[in-house]
Parts: sequence; structure tokens; C-alpha cells
Amino acid sequence: MMTVMWRTNNSGTQTLKMYQLTPASLPYSHQACVVLPAALWLLTRRNPWDTLCAFGPALALAFGTSSSSAALGVTMQCAKDVGCEDATVKFFLPLGTTCNMNGTALYEATTVLFIAQVRLEGCVRVFKWGRSRK
Repeated sequence: MMTVMWRTNNSGTQTLKMYQLTPASLPYSHQACVVLPAALWLLTRRNPWDTLCAFGPALALAFGTSSSSAALGVTMQCAKDVGCEDATVKFFLPLGTTCNMNGTALYEATTVLFIAQVRLEGCVRVFKWGRSRK
């Protein structure tokens, strides 16, 4: 059974800013700037900066259109130019693009619920799972 408790929150904007700064951006920044370049270098001994520059056209198109699906063709060409096998590119890039769409849909739904809770007349809902005591 779920129990819903209310607590007042006078700084809804402050909470929203903290959500944007910490859980929404720091893990992604660490993943993109530290973990993935280190994995690329350790597994392939390729320079991460050179690989990033090789995928520049795909990244520019993806950020410009806000769509990884629209940039799929350019990304596949960049991967082939870097030296990836054709069969690998044709299988993994469309699969990754589809998985990215699912993750984005879940993230957007969660973000909308969070913002709605913060903006709900200065109150935040706190959900507790378990037995309710009467």
C-alpha cells in the first residue's frame, strides 16, 4: 500500500535548479567525458579526440536536428570511414538509435512528473511504499 505525505516546499525553483544541475547533468557529463573516452582508448588504443572529430558531421546533424534518427545515415557513414565493419555498423547503429528513443521517452515522462510535483502549489509529494499505520 502506498502512503502519500505532503510537505511544504517554499523553493520549488531551487529544487528544479538542483535537479537540472546534479542528477540530470553530472552523471551524463562524467560518462561522456571520462568513462567512454577511457573505454575507447583501453579497448582499441584509438585517440578519443580523433574519433570525436571523425564523428563531427554526425554530431552536428544530431544536435542541429535534435534527432538521432535523422542523423543515422551520416553516423553510419562516419563509422565506416573510421574503420568499423559494414555488418557491425548496419546492425548496432539502428539498434542503438531505437534503444535511445525508448530511454528518451522514459526520461521525458519522469521529468514531466517531477516538474509537476515541484510546481504543485509549492508542495512536493513524498511517496512511501509499505504498510500504512492507522
